[in-house]
Amino acid sequence: LATSACTLIQFLSPLLWERIKRRKPALVVWSFVSNILSYLVITLIPFLKNQNDTKLILYVVITIFTSLVGSLFSSANSAWTLPSLPFEKRVNYSSLANLGATIINVAAAFLASIYLDSMESREALADGVSNTLIAVVLLRLISFVIVMINSVLTALHVKEYPYEHTTDRKDSKGLGMLLSPLRDKAFMMIIMIPAFQTLSGSIIGNFYNIHLVSNVNLSYTAISAVTFITTPATILFTIIWTMLLRRNTWLKCLAVAYAGYAAAWMSNMFISATTPYFYFISIMIY
Repeated sequence: LATSACTLIQFLSPLLWERIKRRKPALVVWSFVSNILSYLVITLIPFLKNQNDTKLILYVVITIFTSLVGSLFSSANSAWTLPSLPFEKRVNYSSLANLGATIINVAAAFLASIYLDSMESREALADGVSNTLIAVVLLRLISFVIVMINSVLTALHVKEYPYEHTTDRKDSKGLGMLLSPLRDKAFMMIIMIPAFQTLSGSIIGNFYNIHLVSNVNLSYTAISAVTFITTPATILFTIIWTMLLRRNTWLKCLAVAYAGYAAAWMSNMFISATTPYFYFISIMIY
């Protein structure tokens, strides 16, 4: 709840970034700081000698801090990186990026799940540290190395172009700048789309996977395996969506996609210990 509330600071971010001509240095520094806190420091918290209450407080403080500052920096990060991609190439880039990310995520999750399941079956270490914890720490450290490499490559290869400023408009400063989008009905209607998506996603959150493991009795490997076998469908529909986006508007394609999401999420209601196959149906539709 606290991390979700931190995202509200994005509403105030224009007051800061509209006054900064070169945003890249600050964004690069925060990228490194965020990676260190989110991937490295949080990973090492369980090994501190402090009481569990102290560890929990430290985890909450770091999580809230990174969420708060990250929300403040997110809009500026998009404004920095997006102009590097020509408009006519964004459809192909989006399709290829989504396809690549899906394949990598599914493959990594599948291998990590096998590793976690194998570690859970072993006895705990002599000092009481579980093998599962060691496995999670190792995976998070690998993730830390990857995100740091990504931050370095982004800093080196993504240029910063001049930002568009509208200082001649009456509503381009202060409170007027923040409230001007609220008076645009078309803009607000479009904003409601990701707003409802975020709301529905937040309702489920991480509880969905906990339900699958604890109540449906699916293993991490089984969950990842079902996702892994849908990769061919992802490849196929990446090609289809690319063709549709070239012939139709993004908004029309988005409407069709959300209809599919609705069917997939509705099928989640029927997943139980006696009907685990509905999970496969849900993933296939998704």
